[in-house]
Amino acid sequence: MRCLQCRPFSHFGKHCSKKNEVKVWRVKPDGANIAQISVPEKSVEGKVVVVDLSPTLKSKHIQSKRTLTKNIRGFNNPLKQKLVVGRLVRLKIDVCCLLETRVKCNNALVILGNYFQGWNFVCNYDHIVNSRILLVWKNACIVDVLYAFGQCITCSVQVQHHKAFFSAVYACNDGVSRRELWSHWCFLSGHVGDAPWLLGGNFNVKISPEESSFFNNSQYFTVDMKDFQALVREIEIFDHAYFGPIFTWSNNQLDRPIATKLDRVLVNAAWLRFLSHSWVEFATLGFSNHCPSIVWLERLPTVVGDTMLKLFTKLKRLKSVLKMLNTKAFGNISAQVKAKAEELESLQLALL
Repeated sequence: MRCLQCRPFSHFGKHCSKKNEVKVWRVKPDGANIAQISVPEKSVEGKVVVVDLSPTLKSKHIQSKRTLTKNIRGFNNPLKQKLVVGRLVRLKIDVCCLLETRVKCNNALVILGNYFQGWNFVCNYDHIVNSRILLVWKNACIVDVLYAFGQCITCSVQVQHHKAFFSAVYACNDGVSRRELWSHWCFLSGHVGDAPWLLGGNFNVKISPEESSFFNNSQYFTVDMKDFQALVREIEIFDHAYFGPIFTWSNNQLDRPIATKLDRVLVNAAWLRFLSHSWVEFATLGFSNHCPSIVWLERLPTVVGDTMLKLFTKLKRLKSVLKMLNTKAFGNISAQVKAKAEELESLQLALL
């Protein structure tokens, strides 16, 4: 049998020296962040040996193309594990964020060993029981983890020769606790500066009354909504344009259905300047009560609908390309004609 901890075939998992190891993130004294594994030292009681794995965070330069954020309870279920991994493979996801998995640390290591070989990961077990955020990325992606606490993990990602920031979010459902997250982002916005920044996940709060299936034309804004709106204005972020349903959470009850928008993808202006071709898709609920969000850095959305709608959409896309071609090949036609006439005159004089 193959060991699920260190992967060789030479021994069983129960005899593995890494059985009780826990992967944590520590900060160097100079402020840099590294990935470390704390391995209990058997020979000296109470001592811990720290192994620096920071080189694994950086590998050859390959651009990250797709990010998936999914809120999934019950990730201990092998069926759900296979469904999630199958979606990652099908969509060719480079960075994946799993929220509210309710998986204990030891079980998470086993799952990661079974399904995420060739991936790096970080989680926030040090900050909250059973961890609410599990962020995994392929070895080929250049990712540096900057900050991690109970409601958010923020990292820098190399995207198309630009340094971008990504914050994976699972906000508390308590408004007072969420203010800690808002304050953290106000601090973080100064560190991000003019760099592209994307924040995605479960915010556990609406930004307006319209984002609920129970909206009855009332314009009553709760204190939590006002806090969220104040944050958005303060750090100048906004919803990325997206495809898919407006409501991203459902209680999955037939007798009294409730749906609202708790999941979103927010960006700053710099993101749209440097990554203007990116787009966001909220997929169907599937086996979760939250819609997964998929961020594509470069992709045209699939055209759906009847034949005339498909034709109209494709012609609309072609229009912008033809405009660019016209500007490049036929722009300022008068100047081009004048230049060619002068060139002709020069050739005629040379032949005389």
